[in-house]
Amino acid sequence: MAFLKFNKSELVNLEYSLKREIIEANKSGACCNTSIVTCNTRRYHGLLAVPVTEFGGGKYMLLSSLDESLVMGGKQFNLGIHCYGDTYEPRGHKYIIDFDAFPVPMVTYKVGGIIFTKTIMMAPDNDQLLIKYELLEAPSKVSLTLKPFLAFRSVHGLTSQNPKAYTGYEDVDSGVSFRLYDGFPDLNLQISGKASFKSQPYWYNGITYSD
Repeated sequence: MAFLKFNKSELVNLEYSLKREIIEANKSGACCNTSIVTCNTRRYHGLLAVPVTEFGGGKYMLLSSLDESLVMGGKQFNLGIHCYGDTYEPRGHKYIIDFDAFPVPMVTYKVGGIIFTKTIMMAPDNDQLLIKYELLEAPSKVSLTLKPFLAFRSVHGLTSQNPKAYTGYEDVDSGVSFRLYDGFPDLNLQISGKASFKSQPYWYNGITYSD
């Protein structure tokens, strides 16, 4: 059996890594599709797209990305990455030291003395994405901050800042729930561990896609 192989030394090179994608789908029609450094370069890229019956069964992106930050000793290291024309910020790909596609996609980051992994897996029968974070090494206490980038749009379309979006949230078991517009399903973000949620909504203006 042959497995995909990646040049580890080239993972931080966006010319190399942005051309290689994660594609996962399940039996319900939901999917996850992004680059191996989790930078979305196409409008259909995102962490969770699902079919929405209220809109004729078309596929809609609910969660575009989930930006992670590691905090240690008062310093914050941002692992996310987005494309703003010719600029990529916050350039979290520079911390990536490994990517493994089998049995499920796993990205490994090294930040100073911290070694941290992120595993991405679609649930087989539900519109659900599972992300596992594991701290392998750290010289001192580390905390993890997650910033969801919500989409709630067709995978073929784009949206922009507008007053119709509901940027509030509802509390659910072990997390929070969002629904930016009527007719969409709720997006529940739940964490299996101790966590707190701070509402600070803002728009990601100026993000660009190649197609």
